[in-house]
Amino acid sequence: MITVITDMKTPSFLNAARAGQFWEVGPYLKDYPNIEKAIDPLVKTNTSIDGKIYGIARTRNVARVGLLIRQDWLDSLGLKMPQTMDEIYTVAKAFTEKDPDKNGKNDTYGIGLGSDRFWNGLAFPKSSVKTEAHLKIILSFYNRTKDLVANAAEPFISQTWSEKGGELNKIITDSITKYVMDGNWDEYMKAIDTWQQRGGTKVIEEYTAAYNAVKK
Repeated sequence: MITVITDMKTPSFLNAARAGQFWEVGPYLKDYPNIEKAIDPLVKTNTSIDGKIYGIARTRNVARVGLLIRQDWLDSLGLKMPQTMDEIYTVAKAFTEKDPDKNGKNDTYGIGLGSDRFWNGLAFPKSSVKTEAHLKIILSFYNRTKDLVANAAEPFISQTWSEKGGELNKIITDSITKYVMDGNWDEYMKAIDTWQQRGGTKVIEEYTAAYNAVKK
């Protein structure tokens, strides 16, 4: 069994890795170039334990986590892009209190907090991956999957999803709720048709085209 480690620096995983319960895969990566090139060197450093690599990092863009500020709200309130923590506080307070979207309602928030853990990965416990030969079979598989696209971790973009994703999601989630409540399969299938007609089919086409553009 392969273990998905959502945080490779927790005490439990650190102790298990140091105790030899997981394979150190770093020495093997040179034989699997597609895996090695798919992992940013900075990610290798940040996911290593005592300089050793115990998993295949499931990476995202290194700058994926950051502070996002709506330029249109800054423009609406006549504010400049903040450069200091004090200025960020001033902007956040204004976004909360001064109706930046100009809809006359008290419905805006200055700061929204989220989490995006990208220092995670696939680890190989010796309790289930018992031999080096077995480990190499698994690494060979992932090496082949990394060869399918230029960067298997790079997200694709659909313009239609960017514009209508919320609406399309609501069609499906509402229909699932109704189906769970009353078991009406026909209504669920009608919702699928509506999803397709309002942009779902276009989303599929755009994602497929984006994938094919980088497929080797």
